[in-house]
Amino acid sequence: MKIVQIEINDIRSIAQMVMKPGSLNVIQGDNGEGKTTVLIGIQAVFQGGHRPNLRRNLDQGKTAVDGSPLPARYAKKGEVKITLDNGTVITRAITEKRSTLDVATVDGLPVPDGPQHYVEQLASGFSFDPLAFCAAKPKERLAYLQRALGIGFTPDEVATACGMKPPAPVDLDGLDLIRKTVFETRTKINTLAKQAVASVERLSSALADDRTKDWAAEVERIQRERDECQRSVTERKSGVAAEANTARAGVNSDIDAKIKALEAERTRQLAAVERAEKEALAEVEADTRAEMDRLTKDLGTAQEGARRSAQIQVFRGEMKLAEKDAQHHKDASAALTAKLDAIDGLKKRKLKCLEDSIPGMEPRDGELYVDGLPFDDLNTGEQYMRAFQAAALSPGGLGMMIADRSETLGPQNWQAFQDASLNSGFQVFATRVTAGPLEFSAIQ
Repeated sequence: MKIVQIEINDIRSIAQMVMKPGSLNVIQGDNGEGKTTVLIGIQAVFQGGHRPNLRRNLDQGKTAVDGSPLPARYAKKGEVKITLDNGTVITRAITEKRSTLDVATVDGLPVPDGPQHYVEQLASGFSFDPLAFCAAKPKERLAYLQRALGIGFTPDEVATACGMKPPAPVDLDGLDLIRKTVFETRTKINTLAKQAVASVERLSSALADDRTKDWAAEVERIQRERDECQRSVTERKSGVAAEANTARAGVNSDIDAKIKALEAERTRQLAAVERAEKEALAEVEADTRAEMDRLTKDLGTAQEGARRSAQIQVFRGEMKLAEKDAQHHKDASAALTAKLDAIDGLKKRKLKCLEDSIPGMEPRDGELYVDGLPFDDLNTGEQYMRAFQAAALSPGGLGMMIADRSETLGPQNWQAFQDASLNSGFQVFATRVTAGPLEFSAIQ
């Protein structure tokens, strides 16, 4: 369905204007000449509400004798009339107190669900601007496609995917926010898992020298041997001392009577006994020193082994806890990875309708790709063609759209835009700022 005529009477700065649109329609002129008025007049037909100030100010630009602007004096009625190629005539009339909408079909029958519903269905894609779509940021393009395709995620769908149930349906940005939360949680858990694994490795290294020997029993055995050796030394020393005492008693008994005459002999013999005692004690020390040194060394080794064994038992307990902790974090990370995969799968299934609707076009990493290239890397003509394909997702009954500020396109891009418009199947209205009065021209 196409528009074949637009008639504007007493709307804003336009007193009277008739246009017979084609496929591509160019509305041009200097700033303030009425380009925006044409667009507003068309919009007024399809939008509801009452805007009495849309009527033309009959005294606009006129001044009083003193040079001051005259008060606004509006036309009694402003009117926009649109005729469709099936003979239907849509009229929006605006007076001071009300705005009326009339739809007259060629057969005179009333339109289903009333005039306002009828025109809203015709112009459901009216607000799409292909130039704005091409110039938009990547996320803004994706947002438009999401709205056009009705892409949304119910709380139950999100909960099934990742276990997090939002209070209301979410769009792509909302789903990405939930995914970010799950991703950050997994990152924290992965860090905890790595820390636990490091603890296990550290404790395992500390256990590397463990020979599973019962060091406590070894300490007790060596201590008994050393105590036995010490008792033997003490007994032998006691025997030597006893023998020396006996010798002293015999000597004293034999020569007591001759003590004065034999004093020198006594002294000599006592000295000999003293030397013998020292030699005997030195012999005992020499005989037992090596064994005592060995046992003392073995006792120290056994005591160190016992200390290490006790420490190892503590390490074993800590290592079991660390292993359990690491496994817990790994399991939690795996569960979150599964949730991320489920979110990505849900998103991919939802967005497949975009790929089905526009072959070669797909959202990827928050950006729109076409045949593997980012949208912004396409040449201008390809961008316009894809923009019109995006608009076709929700074209409305008229298949009409407006491209505002097309004067921003250079000559080459303006030609590419014209070509894309004429091949799009849409009825396109493009505004351009040019020097001179308001002009309208239809191309094809």
